Amino acid sequence: MSSGDRIAEQIWELVDEYVDAKRAAGYSYDTSEKVLHQMTRFLLRRGMDGVRITEDDLDAWVNRTETRKGKGMRFQTMDGFSAFLEMKGYPTYRGEWRTYDFGREFKARILDDEELSSLFSAADDLRNH
Repeated sequence: MSSGDRIAEQIWELVDEYVDAKRAAGYSYDTSEKVLHQMTRFLLRRGMDGVRITEDDLDAWVNRTETRKGKGMRFQTMDGFSAFLEMKGYPTYRGEWRTYDFGREFKARILDDEELSSLFSAADDLRNH
């Protein structure tokens, strides 16, 4: 088995352990697991020389997408896995959110009649106090 194959095997074992830990903590982790697997394949294609995540790895992974939401998901996935690697004693780079421009996206929520009635009642109660 080559050095690259051993690194890949170690990485995949750590990925499985991380996903198991997330699920044991109550997260469904289905979508994030898919992103984590994409990230792992991406890192292995980049040619890892050990179990570690570098600043270049983080930048290359996060900036593979144009959307703010995509960048946020990529950053969050890699940062979580980096924290796990760090906890296990592996050298890893932990980026900072402010380094990346994720922006804020407002998502409108339409209230149904019951929710609107409750909201207006609460507002009327505040006005009467």
